[in-house]
Amino acid sequence: MAEWQWGGHAGVRSAGQHRGMMKSPMSMLFALGGWLAVAGATAAAGEAPWTMIGGCSLVAWEGNDGDSFLVECPGQKPGKEVSRVFRLYYVDTPESEDSLPERLEEQRAYWDLPDIRTVVKMGEAAKRFSRQFLAGGFCVHTLWEDAMGRTAMGRQFAMVSVDGNDLGLALVRNGLARVYGKTPEAEVLDGAGGYRSGAGDWWGRLRQAEALAKRERKGCWAYSGVKGARHAAVERGNAGSGGGAGGSPVAGGHGRGTVGPRRRAPLPAFGELVRE
Repeated sequence: MAEWQWGGHAGVRSAGQHRGMMKSPMSMLFALGGWLAVAGATAAAGEAPWTMIGGCSLVAWEGNDGDSFLVECPGQKPGKEVSRVFRLYYVDTPESEDSLPERLEEQRAYWDLPDIRTVVKMGEAAKRFSRQFLAGGFCVHTLWEDAMGRTAMGRQFAMVSVDGNDLGLALVRNGLARVYGKTPEAEVLDGAGGYRSGAGDWWGRLRQAEALAKRERKGCWAYSGVKGARHAAVERGNAGSGGGAGGSPVAGGHGRGTVGPRRRAPLPAFGELVRE
């Protein structure tokens, strides 16, 4: 598999380095008080009550996924960092393990993948993508809406950006997430965070990114509709006699239904991160 030509892992901490992350609800509320106060003031001014938290870092944790991960947020005082689990708005990455069979089958059908094993494999790819995307630090934009989840720590929905680039959009553009999920309970996105878009308008931008990823057969779309011997050829990273991803039909159609001529290409080859 081709590696992405950017980023590193310097910004990833291990959960073992943060034994203090299991803070009591009251201590977490106190540490987050400054952000909540800002959100309340914004709401009182008649605007969407977004909270933007800069200087966040990813914490290495077994529960991390492409669209849900443990984040260390800076506290109001040095040494008072707070760890929270955030789940991305709008998008859904493939599951990276097999404990949710119904969800796995739903995702397999969405991308028309050959089997559940491929879903999990692409879920692992999405997890690596997010880890590398976030390695240098990032901003969290949240309304503190409950995203439930299966951890006692709880989880909130958020949009996550690096230097003005949205993680969810990047995942979709690289074929590693479907446009599916929760819409923020706000009429506009976090303008202070650089989004400056209607919450509903963001769906359109994501759909455009998904259409491009599908046409270019990026990520999951490289395996879409690929069966049997052709799937084995894709697995070997060789288009071979089946034509690989380069010569396979694209669901929905573009031109005559093909992306290009037969060619040898490593798959899934996401290449460099596509930034908008």
